[in-house]
Amino acid sequence: MLDLDPRIVLLLAVPTLLLVAARWRALRTVARYGRIPNRLGLTGRQVARAILDANGLDDVSVDVAPGHLTDHYDARRRTLCLSAPVFAGCSVAALGIAAHETGHALQDRTGYLPRRAHVRLIPAITVGSTSGWLMFLAGVIARLGALGWLGVALVAAAALLAPVTLSVELDASRRALAMLTTMGFVDEAEARQSRAVLNAAVLTYLAGSLAVLPPLPGV
Repeated sequence: MLDLDPRIVLLLAVPTLLLVAARWRALRTVARYGRIPNRLGLTGRQVARAILDANGLDDVSVDVAPGHLTDHYDARRRTLCLSAPVFAGCSVAALGIAAHETGHALQDRTGYLPRRAHVRLIPAITVGSTSGWLMFLAGVIARLGALGWLGVALVAAAALLAPVTLSVELDASRRALAMLTTMGFVDEAEARQSRAVLNAAVLTYLAGSLAVLPPLPGV
């Protein structure tokens, strides 16, 4: 039988608090370096376009994505989607984020295996983490042990895929910094600032992989 005792509440709360803290730090870091203009006065779109073209990806378009920090690469549409502050922004943060998303396009171009696996596994990760948590909580509330354990199994399966996501994001950041420096878009100081932005973002993925894990319920 599942019991919502203080230990379970604690195990639920700690990873969630870590995720909130990581996201708060990422937002704070992006906001900080979002106020610092890059020395060349380039926008995120210009940098993304230059990196894509330099790597033979002139067929990948760069569009504006609605919302804040909604930047992503859509492999199916072959479109780099940048939020407005990144697309038109000339900050150090805008350059780092734009370059990071081009990193995903470069992963597709080179056939980076973790990226290919991640794209195929996204539906399973989403369904497993969301449905699993609902089943787990329903099992706790209704005191249905079998339902709770099924939820644990689904979320655990999704959590096992978290290292794939982390690997993909770390590699995209590595590619981003390499392109920014070798193509002369950032100097040494700006490279450190861009690294700070990308590291803060990666922390949210790491914390997210912890937050997806449910506590093992007592039987």
